[in-house]
Amino acid sequence: MRTPVRFNRREVLGMLTTVGLTTSCTRLPSQQRWPHQMGDRVQVGWFSYTVLELEYKSQLGDSPVAPRPKNTYIAIHLQATSSAGNTVSVPFMRLETESGDFIPEVEDASALPGWFGLFRSVEPAATESGWIVFDAAPANYGLRLSDGVLDDEKTAMVRIPLRIDAGLK
Repeated sequence: MRTPVRFNRREVLGMLTTVGLTTSCTRLPSQQRWPHQMGDRVQVGWFSYTVLELEYKSQLGDSPVAPRPKNTYIAIHLQATSSAGNTVSVPFMRLETESGDFIPEVEDASALPGWFGLFRSVEPAATESGWIVFDAAPANYGLRLSDGVLDDEKTAMVRIPLRIDAGLK
């Protein structure tokens, strides 16, 4: 006959507290933090975004004096559709790292054909597309999409996976 295992109330509370703290202090897995996938249509405020493709680049453009990155250029082909009743500006995006840090867009990628641009706007019920560029090491990231409204900003995260097949061009 087995003897029932008995726990001291303090031991049980200590174990539960430890498990609770460990669970609450860990970061959410990237699938939960970055729920949308490339190719998904993601509604954020009056914008509908679709991340179309990803490329890694060693420089922007073909010129011998084309800008070179500190790490690697991560170029993301993005499509934005507006449901606003007037012309709206597409805000700048940011990449989120696995550790929760943010990487801003490169401010001038004008040497890249098809760059979305510095001043990018979408007419009512229209769709615009272009490349946005980040200077970052190839890795898994989340792309933070925004509606650009400063006082009541709506955002969504799209998982940008490390892609071996995207190659360095």
